[in-house]
Amino acid sequence: MNRERNPMTEVSRRSFIKIGSMSIAVLMAHPFTNFVAKANDRTIKKLVILEMNGGNDGLNTVIPYADPAYYDKNIRGPLAIAESKVFKLTEPNGTESGWGLHPSLVNLKSNYDGNRVAIFRGIGHRQPDLSHFTMMDFWRSGHPGGAAFTNGTGWAARAIERISNSTEPIAAISLSTGVSPLFLGTDRAASATSPAAGQLDLPEAMREAYLQAMLTLATQETPTYEALTAARKGLKGGVDFSHYLAELVEIAPAYPETATGALLAFAASIIKSNDWVRIIHVPLPLEHDTHAYQLPLQEANLKEMDEALAAFLVDIGARSELYDNVAVMTTSEFGRRVIPNGDAGTDHGTANTHFFIGDRVKGGLYGDPPSLTDLYEGDLRATSVFTRWLATGIRWLALNPREVLADLEREEDSKPYDLFT
Repeated sequence: MNRERNPMTEVSRRSFIKIGSMSIAVLMAHPFTNFVAKANDRTIKKLVILEMNGGNDGLNTVIPYADPAYYDKNIRGPLAIAESKVFKLTEPNGTESGWGLHPSLVNLKSNYDGNRVAIFRGIGHRQPDLSHFTMMDFWRSGHPGGAAFTNGTGWAARAIERISNSTEPIAAISLSTGVSPLFLGTDRAASATSPAAGQLDLPEAMREAYLQAMLTLATQETPTYEALTAARKGLKGGVDFSHYLAELVEIAPAYPETATGALLAFAASIIKSNDWVRIIHVPLPLEHDTHAYQLPLQEANLKEMDEALAAFLVDIGARSELYDNVAVMTTSEFGRRVIPNGDAGTDHGTANTHFFIGDRVKGGLYGDPPSLTDLYEGDLRATSVFTRWLATGIRWLALNPREVLADLEREEDSKPYDLFT
């Protein structure tokens, strides 16, 4: 995608409407109509991206308990999870795999046993960087060289540009205070941290007058600059997005009262309310950068994620047409180093383990596990390039990954894994 981009236009589209204490991103250039269109098309695929920012330790998430090196005092040492606590995973034929889940992942284990969880090991970058910002750039742009090679766009934005049409007001939402770089390059993305946080907080007595004034500003036909036109579209989109959020279906009460529970409840409400939001980005509000005291921190992180995700899957599963067509994938910029540091934690690493979850997912263990003894400068050697993991998410959306992950040096780096029924 090498189309010309007007910096002024892009800035205005990425800006925020701020009224009182509320702010929402206004990337929408299309007006909303029929705000709550019921999601009942059995062919429309939706993808929820759980972003584990900070670098989750995959080695203690999916544990190679049968590998003696894992328990070697000079390798994982005091951070190794005792075999007696590990939720052991079986192969399709019922035999033990030698791998297991962290003891906090009670519900994920149940879903794995139900063949709804694909676990993929060894995902990383051929030339890894240990910087959060660099690796986030690689993952979010969908290119091993970062956004400099994608004209500043995110892989999810490029997918949205191919999957949505001009009649759809919005196709992607970041559950955060700003639109993720994943969605740079499309004008069909928005953000909000909750239905309430995304609504215009106006004085009740003057609400209609304020809204009318804003809409008048947004629709004035003054012949002027592209940037002003984009800003007016954004203003109109902000008002309409506020209305849309106010009309969302009621959030189910069965979610845990945690920050992650609230975000996944919000995600489910969006999914149940319309057919046109195809990608929901959920940056988990957890600290995965466990340089110190990793054992208790990761235990709490994975427990919160597991309980919220379980509630989400039950909520979506109550409607079969959604359960068949909604999948969840995890991302994280990198894993952690194999050997602990001096603060009972781990530093930035390389290869990692990720999950794809859904009723149409072929459950099981995938990918070649990296060796714990043949390390790359103290880190795991990736056995699978991260762009193939992204290609798998793109394939779930019924798109050709090669069209979205363009200009990769190797054609096989955009080849998706066969994880779906």
